[in-house]
Amino acid sequence: MRHEQAVCVGLVVLATGAAVWLPTRDGRAEAPPARPAPDVEKLDESGLKRLEEKVRQAAATAATTVVAVKGPDTTFSSSGVIITADGLVLSQFHVTHAVRTDPGAVHEPGTKTTGTLSDGRECPAELLGATRTQDLSLLQLTGPGPYPFTPLKRDATVRPGDWVLKLGHPGGYRVGRPAPVRLGRVVAATKDGFCTDCRITTGDSGGPFFDLDGRLVGIVRCGSADLLDLLPEDPVAAERSGPMLFSATGCALADAHLGAMRRKEVPVGGREARGREYREMWERIDAKLVAADRLPTGDWAQGPAVRAAYRPAVEATRAGTVVVLNGPAPVALGTVVERDGESAWVLTKASELPAEPKCRLLDGRTVAARVVGVDPAFDLALLKLPPAGLKSVPWAASFSPPPGTLLAAVGPRELPPAIGVVSVPRRDLKNPAPPKNRLPLRVPVAGLGVDGVAVPGGGYKVTRVFAGPALAAGIRPGDRIRNAAGTPVARAGDLDACAGDRLSGDLLAVELVRGGEKVELQLSLQVSLGTSYRKNEFPTVFETDLPVFPYECGGPVVDLAGRVVGITIARVDVPGALVLPGDSVRKLLPDLKSGKLSGNRVPPKEGPRR
Repeated sequence: MRHEQAVCVGLVVLATGAAVWLPTRDGRAEAPPARPAPDVEKLDESGLKRLEEKVRQAAATAATTVVAVKGPDTTFSSSGVIITADGLVLSQFHVTHAVRTDPGAVHEPGTKTTGTLSDGRECPAELLGATRTQDLSLLQLTGPGPYPFTPLKRDATVRPGDWVLKLGHPGGYRVGRPAPVRLGRVVAATKDGFCTDCRITTGDSGGPFFDLDGRLVGIVRCGSADLLDLLPEDPVAAERSGPMLFSATGCALADAHLGAMRRKEVPVGGREARGREYREMWERIDAKLVAADRLPTGDWAQGPAVRAAYRPAVEATRAGTVVVLNGPAPVALGTVVERDGESAWVLTKASELPAEPKCRLLDGRTVAARVVGVDPAFDLALLKLPPAGLKSVPWAASFSPPPGTLLAAVGPRELPPAIGVVSVPRRDLKNPAPPKNRLPLRVPVAGLGVDGVAVPGGGYKVTRVFAGPALAAGIRPGDRIRNAAGTPVARAGDLDACAGDRLSGDLLAVELVRGGEKVELQLSLQVSLGTSYRKNEFPTVFETDLPVFPYECGGPVVDLAGRVVGITIARVDVPGALVLPGDSVRKLLPDLKSGKLSGNRVPPKEGPRR
């Protein structure tokens, strides 16, 4: 068992209106190793173009059928899909029928609620039936139709390696934002359901999956602890594809319950019955998925076999990408936006910059960087570097790519660190209100981003590494941390104590043992784990499902032609990243270069703690 921490039975609430179901590992035998799924088609440049065309078309068709659904006793909106022209909506039991103040109670059929269509119209709706065992529910839109819909067909199935689209409302419905599109692959499948590597979070509950023909193929279920065993062994790959995997209820199983839900049948029994029914749901789908034929992790959406197809697209931009450092630790990427005979001008994420930034170039050299100006609204800083070895990036002709457009984040290596799609079209915020933090940012920090167990005789063995300072510095599962800042470490609390009184931008020295050898690392402490500290209130952005880490923001994003469409500016929770369109950031250059924006950053009198 790769994950050493036991997970108990329970419905873990992520936020209002959403949950992750975590069946226990205790007392069960380890599932036998699954056989690899049959070979899947290998992508190349022409294959990527065909994929992009299909994804764009499917996304445009599917988006009109996705609805934001409110439970009767919450203001938070999750998701659903319209499956008939007269307004039948398929969603999930825990979204619509579960009473939040009483875990065993059920909202009765006929209870009033609302749904918001893709065009922003809010429609009255009422509950029909539901099945708690399969976590499915049915609603009826009661406003005037007809409605755009996608039919529920029993024969709409998928197999490992198929590409699918996940649409829903991560984070809840937001006015003016259509349901974000995410692209992933089916990693395991049975006759009743499947598991994908699409990134899913709060608000996606009840949301649909579509194939590349725009057909409804499933409804998201819950995250299961057992599905974690499907994640790649490599911690970086696991974080890009996780950190939680979700299964989906297939159309055949959903259709088998449709008649009863139309007849307004609802589950009976209280808390005890609920627990029994959820265990039955797990046994029917998730347990079988763990033992099913599966897609090799190298062929997952973020796997090296897929990212290799993007190598030609990122090649020309790599020489225009730098790694921004705090001491030896990476904190951001930078994009070379202009180059002349004396200087290279690099844009990066301002709120991640340390007091004394340096940059590592493609050839491995490290050079000092001077901060010339900062634009607080866009959270961009302009750095001035020596020009040797650097090239300005090639810009795209258009900076408003439609949903479904394939993208690659560019990093220092031959393969892009992350690939994905445009999730939401470009949009402008009328009155952005960025936080008024003094830069460089010096605020209390989060943890280091590791889980582990105490080692007899001293030390803390790392079992999992999350997106944060530890992952950025190179800490990996199996490492035994001996001390941090010279203080012995024997448990997680010791690590937290070492970082607890420090501020963002401070460096923390960690000594560990790896393969019998002593390793010393420097961690640059961050304000948050997994997401960027500054992740909203940008004047102009488009959303993507690129799973870049916070320390990879500031780098260029290219289309399949290898042209830069924008700069990653924030990792926003599980679904992906925000990108600043290229034309918007280029307009900032004259003011940034002039020096008149240099006052937006005031180096502290005392340097960072080391």
